[in-house]
Amino acid sequence: MLAVLGIPGLGTGELFICCVMIVPIVIVVALVVWLVGQSQRRSQGAPPSTYSAPRREPEVPAGWYADPLTPGQMRYWNGREWTQDVHKTAAE
Repeated sequence: MLAVLGIPGLGTGELFICCVMIVPIVIVVALVVWLVGQSQRRSQGAPPSTYSAPRREPEVPAGWYADPLTPGQMRYWNGREWTQDVHKTAAE
């Protein structure tokens, strides 16, 4: 049958060995091509497929607010984070 394909003298054992050696090489070459494509896309600045714009939290103006950690106390919010500045609220 192999003689019909133009491969005289190639027996079943040789064909099996040939396939066993070629298949891993093809897989490695395909993997390398895929990795090169991925790195080129990243170097061109393409965003990842799961890209989403950063979420912006609503801006709260700086000022004195009820301390979220200690009831009965005020803490200063500088517009970005709580500071160490605190004072007690007036007795009700």
